Amino acid sequence: MRKLAVIAIAASLVMGCACHHKAKPATQVAQTSPGMTEDGNPVIVRVVNRHSNVTISASDRGPLYSVKTDEGKLLVANATLEELKRDHADVYRQIAPAIATGEATADSAQR
Repeated sequence: MRKLAVIAIAASLVMGCACHHKAKPATQVAQTSPGMTEDGNPVIVRVVNRHSNVTISASDRGPLYSVKTDEGKLLVANATLEELKRDHADVYRQIAPAIATGEATADSAQR
């Protein structure tokens, strides 16, 4: 009888804890649709992290980089990679490892 009471109490505690568990809020996910920038340039990619949102868009001058804080404050608008490297080195260091350089060939894929 005593064993049964202990099991019943343990089961109710477990059920009570399970009912009060709340899901963590969803994290922000980068947009998957290409879209357009406010200047009308097509978006190549958006890189979203904890502190900033980097939008890389295509233009006649080549890729342009725009950066906003996670609160939406514009830090950089339509900068080239060289301008970003010169004027906003901290942002450049965050995205530089993800920038593809050169051309991929069948030979390089086999190495």
